[in-house]
Amino acid sequence: MKSTKGEKTRIRIIGAAKKLFGTKTYDYVTTRMIAQEAHCSQSAISFYFVTKENLCAAVIQDILKYHELYYTPIANSVEECVTQGTLTPETCFGYLQQYLHTQLEIAFDPHNRYAISFSLNGQSLPDGLADPLNESILENVIYPMARLLTEYADISMSKAIVFSQTLGNCIICYPFVGPNVQQELIKLNGGSGDDKADVQLTSRQAQQYLMDFCLQMIRSLRHPTE
Repeated sequence: MKSTKGEKTRIRIIGAAKKLFGTKTYDYVTTRMIAQEAHCSQSAISFYFVTKENLCAAVIQDILKYHELYYTPIANSVEECVTQGTLTPETCFGYLQQYLHTQLEIAFDPHNRYAISFSLNGQSLPDGLADPLNESILENVIYPMARLLTEYADISMSKAIVFSQTLGNCIICYPFVGPNVQQELIKLNGGSGDDKADVQLTSRQAQQYLMDFCLQMIRSLRHPTE
């Protein structure tokens, strides 16, 4: 079914708001700025969302749909193993790999850049507005991975939560804090930052390095160095 003109305008406004809220503070962004970015009138924003806060809440709901799309299948598989009593250290490690791979896929997809930066800028939002987003991250990523870590490495839940949060931040934040590193890696490989193929190759290498690092950290929990 084709989207109506009104639906396309609404989607465009949410996309513009996601970009601006993700790159600037909430208080700085105005509905005029969003309208200019979305190529629509301010009255269109008022019609669909009434207030800037409502629009921000709509951005959050849009991001939450992707949380469910990415993470629900893994969570359902884990729950099925728990129900069947087949959640072993080996299966836990496999599911942890799936979570890490999913986070890498999200972090390195340019289409997710503004959604991620919006999530990282949550502290600039009005009190309570980011709660659904923070709760979703905890429920869909941090806690499930922590649960798997407790089963895999026989560690406390409190330690597992901190470890899970650290692994997630390591991956999700990399594309934002490592652009200079990315360019340096391209040079080390003898490539050019202007060559799309060289950039893609280096991006895949960086993802593999991050995966290897995270898996080594997970293994170290079960086999600590004496």
